[in-house]
Amino acid sequence: MRINSPVIVTIPGSDLEPIEAKITSIFPETNSQTRTVIVEAIVNNPDGQLLAGQFLEMKIITARKPNAITIPQRAIVQFQDQHSVWIVDGDIVRVQTVTLGKKTEDRIEITSGLKSGEMVVISGQHRLVENASVAVINQESQPIGSNQSFSQEMEIEIVSPDLANGVIMGDVQLVIDINNEQITLEDVEISAIMPMKNMAPMTAKVEVKADSQPGRFLADTYLNMKGTWEIIIQVKNSQHQGKQKFIIEVK
Repeated sequence: MRINSPVIVTIPGSDLEPIEAKITSIFPETNSQTRTVIVEAIVNNPDGQLLAGQFLEMKIITARKPNAITIPQRAIVQFQDQHSVWIVDGDIVRVQTVTLGKKTEDRIEITSGLKSGEMVVISGQHRLVENASVAVINQESQPIGSNQSFSQEMEIEIVSPDLANGVIMGDVQLVIDINNEQITLEDVEISAIMPMKNMAPMTAKVEVKADSQPGRFLADTYLNMKGTWEIIIQVKNSQHQGKQKFIIEVK
């Protein structure tokens, strides 16, 4: 990382194109507790798309490697104390040891053990065994080459706080119940969005963790603006899917 290193800026939950920026200064002092350093970058704001107080994601490009093989980080599992992936081979799966390289926030490079074009399993690996039969599904959770529909009977409920009373602006923890004990943390996706008139929506980062009670999850977020927010909870599982939107008033 150095001065003029490129930075890619995105707005979570927005369809706006990524914005390019450059590092302009790197503070020489390092925080001894967090082992972090402050970096500043100048970001263009075309058409006033970026708002004061808005949460952004910024990725610093430290190196580029053309034609690298990368996969989602959640595809990586530990098998016999080695980094591995489950590869879809026709209608069965097999486990394959891999060597890891560079990584970004959600993807990781595979330097050996995987060929370009091979398909890997990214969800439910703990339920797989060698040579198990599988069905490949698309982004709409439909099997490729089939019109079969999966079960949508998934009850999702926010049990705390009481949404009817709204919440105070700031830190908020949501307690979520899903009526299926087979649903794991990697099957759950939660987003917090505040629609804005004539501009990109406000978004808030949501950190999700599993509770000790099966089917219950805790979602921590910071809602930094008063108004109407949407909490969207989606379950993406090979056997069960569901999506529910909740309205929450921030006071």
